[in-house]
Amino acid sequence: MSTAISERCRIARDAAKLTQKEAAKQLQITERTLRRYEQEYGDSLKTYQSMAKLYKCSLTWLLMDIGSMREDARATAASALFSALPEYLREAAWRYLHHTFGKDWEDK
Repeated sequence: MSTAISERCRIARDAAKLTQKEAAKQLQITERTLRRYEQEYGDSLKTYQSMAKLYKCSLTWLLMDIGSMREDARATAASALFSALPEYLREAAWRYLHHTFGKDWEDK
């Protein structure tokens, strides 16, 4: 079930076990601004990027509700790519990713 970006901001902050006051301080924004992101919307990609980093969550999930909160963005992108590829190209794409990113790609 898809959730609004504002709700995902709150969910991620809660999962990081931060209060609004703590998160706002670390993000270098006001509590009021953080509440706006968590209740309505935000207008700064940089702030969303900072949230994802602080909350240790996927920016792709935070912005677009694709993948899972803790999923690596590369894995999310790969899943979307693989699902769009014809079967005969999937193996070639997997080999390329494995070669490019190394064995740790399989763990993502």
